[in-house]
Amino acid sequence: MNLRKHENIFSGILLLSFMAIMIPKDLQGFELSRYLWKNRIILTFADDEDHPDLKKLKVEMKENNCEILNRDLLHFHFSKEGKTGKITTKNDQSFRILLIGKDGGIKHESNRSVSLIQLFELIDSMPMRQDEMQHDRC
Repeated sequence: MNLRKHENIFSGILLLSFMAIMIPKDLQGFELSRYLWKNRIILTFADDEDHPDLKKLKVEMKENNCEILNRDLLHFHFSKEGKTGKITTKNDQSFRILLIGKDGGIKHESNRSVSLIQLFELIDSMPMRQDEMQHDRC
């Protein structure tokens, strides 16, 4: 049992190390570890809040609130101005979207708009999500 505990600790440290390597420079200082194994995260980057791809995603999110809750999804947006709440960053690209899994891995990355339904389909194909579907509220 003691060996098992050490294996888990080592695995956790290794995972956090990989997360530090995998996370783009834009997110340095943003602590994704607090969401590890609890939430999936959609990260968006756009020049400003009026970017059409960002606006489209926000509309889709409002229309699919229950589905977002079922998938434990959170959304964080970073603008070129560098401010989102207490989080600051810089971004050179017009639009970028990342989907981070509960394990901290990047599951999807694109410089093009992606529909929320496409992200749902990707998430729903994951083994962890397959188990969670038994408890969906909608």
